[in-house]
Amino acid sequence: MSTILPPNMNLPSSPPPAEKAKSPMLRNLGWAIVLTIALLLALAVSFLNAVLQYGCLPTDEHGWARVQGGTLGPFILACVVVGIYYTIRKACRTRRKVAAFVVLWTLIFALWTLIVTVVTPPIGISAKWPRTDKELGQLLARAYKEAAGIIPAEQHAKDEDAGMMRDAFRDVIQFNQRYQQEAAQFQTPEMANLFKAPSFRNRKTVEETIRQLQTMASVESKYSSLEPVLATFADRVEKRDWREGTKRGFLEGFRNAFQQQNDRRLAVYRVERAWMDASLDLYTFVLDNFSAFSVHRNTVVVSDNKTLATFRQKLSAATELHQKVLRASEVFESQQKAEAAKYGLTPSDLGNPQR
Repeated sequence: MSTILPPNMNLPSSPPPAEKAKSPMLRNLGWAIVLTIALLLALAVSFLNAVLQYGCLPTDEHGWARVQGGTLGPFILACVVVGIYYTIRKACRTRRKVAAFVVLWTLIFALWTLIVTVVTPPIGISAKWPRTDKELGQLLARAYKEAAGIIPAEQHAKDEDAGMMRDAFRDVIQFNQRYQQEAAQFQTPEMANLFKAPSFRNRKTVEETIRQLQTMASVESKYSSLEPVLATFADRVEKRDWREGTKRGFLEGFRNAFQQQNDRRLAVYRVERAWMDASLDLYTFVLDNFSAFSVHRNTVVVSDNKTLATFRQKLSAATELHQKVLRASEVFESQQKAEAAKYGLTPSDLGNPQR
């Protein structure tokens, strides 16, 4: 049976070829945009989780590498899961399906790890360096007194930062005590008579004076800086089960707290080093020209004028530097006393750290 159409009515015509091609293209573009946004959202969530796990925004290459690894972790895991799924199931797969599942699982893994990070109590959250001078002063006083044995140390302290600081200050006190013990070996007749006529009376005395000055230079160099204490503290912090950001903040706080004291020690050491070098130069010169020297009635006698002029020049330089050392040491001790007094302590409480 044939169909009769009313007059002037035409059959629907097919859309132009250009319109046919345009519709799928728009759909593909829209799908790609949605998928890209979803992937960026998943990576943003993953990045936030990585920063929270690190403890703060990193400032060095090592920190950024860890954050980047944590950010890409869910995406890589999603790729592995989707790849294994299609390998085992042998299901019909298309690029769209694979991409969609990868993005979906990336978002799932990112959200899951973020929830775990937020819900789980952060490790080392109580370990933080004091933010105010008052809080720092209180903690310093208590930690110093516990480290010095003035008050009993807390057993299993509730706040890990106080325990860490107590251990660190104990290291500082022991460091100062070791210095005092090693410096005690220079309380000798040779050092007591330094630059005086008896120290030049014979070759053996001059040689012994040189040996003691060399040993003193080695000891002063060994204890010129608190870097060994800082290195021990850094190693102790690194072994803690804390987040990297917490570790970094604690180390920076401790280093800043001791930076001024360390600078003072180094300033004194630089003057001491110059004095010891000048003293060694003086006594080495005397030893090399010992035949021209003698001591009569507690006076150094030099047989020729050229050697005498050089001797006087070197002796003047050494004694002048020695006076600078004494003044620098007095300033250092007064600064140490003032610092200790702020926390109700005496220098002896801190291991008697006079230099």
